[in-house]
Amino acid sequence: MNRTPAPVATAPVTDPRPARATRLALALAVLLAAVGTVLMVLRRDALPDPLAVHWGPEGADGFLSWSGATTMGAVLVLGIPLLLVGVSLLLDRSARHLLAGTAGGLAVVLAALTYGAFLGQQGSAEHAPSPGPALLVGSVLGLVVGLGLVRLGTPAPAPLPEHPAAPPADAPRLTVPEGTLLAWVGRLPRTGVLPLVLLVAGVAPTAYLAWTLEPYLWLVPAALGLLSGVLLSATVSVDRRGLLVRSLGVVTLVHVPLERVARADATTVRPLREFGGVGWRVAPDGTRALVMGSGPAVRTSRHGEPDLVVGVSDAERVAATLNTLVDRAVAAR
Repeated sequence: MNRTPAPVATAPVTDPRPARATRLALALAVLLAAVGTVLMVLRRDALPDPLAVHWGPEGADGFLSWSGATTMGAVLVLGIPLLLVGVSLLLDRSARHLLAGTAGGLAVVLAALTYGAFLGQQGSAEHAPSPGPALLVGSVLGLVVGLGLVRLGTPAPAPLPEHPAAPPADAPRLTVPEGTLLAWVGRLPRTGVLPLVLLVAGVAPTAYLAWTLEPYLWLVPAALGLLSGVLLSATVSVDRRGLLVRSLGVVTLVHVPLERVARADATTVRPLREFGGVGWRVAPDGTRALVMGSGPAVRTSRHGEPDLVVGVSDAERVAATLNTLVDRAVAAR
């Protein structure tokens, strides 16, 4: 059953950190493109012309002139992060730091891959070394930079109301005797066989191609597969700790303590239409979502933070349990 939650008043986001992270991501992309271009110019006489710009299982198989390769490097390192920053401006302010981190991290990866591959060439471009080492180093550095920008740009949570109110009267609740132990435990709904087949079909060829370039590069697609596995094995629980989603018993994906819950409602989610896909997503209005497929979900309105949508198999009971637990917490204060 769908419910339209009453709007919950939240403080406007005036925290400067998301904007600061965006500016740093842009500055980093500009700096990397500029430094890379300068290095290409300084080493022009030492580099082959044309340069290898693409590698396959048999080695270098795509070539561009020095000027074309230099232009391509600058466009990739600067253009793609700039596009991501532009897209972030369409999002709610509370979510812009996520794309800022992605833009900054990707700028590092692209700079290491392109300029690392180009500047290491000498002699004939046909015998140019694989860009595998540059890609591996760039991926590690990009991950560190991206996570750092996300952390730097994460807005501080709005302060809790001094006297938080119980969920509105129309919010779903359980009718149980006072003192009854309340808890709910389940899993994120399965995505079905087809998405799993597509996941394997996408990761396996990528891992094989990476292995043919450099044996250790299979770690990159393997890490993506592991991340997908973490999401697919997540457990959802509702108890006195609030709403908690954990994977493998140790990785916390979502935690909404009871004092943050304004109300919870059952809904039906269509991930592609509402959030652009499955997994951990952010809607343009700032709503966060952890969904692995279409179906029932619980929407939690939070004090001072955007709404959160989590896919659950028994959304009505989860929402009612959460609201009832909040009632008890408010009464106990």
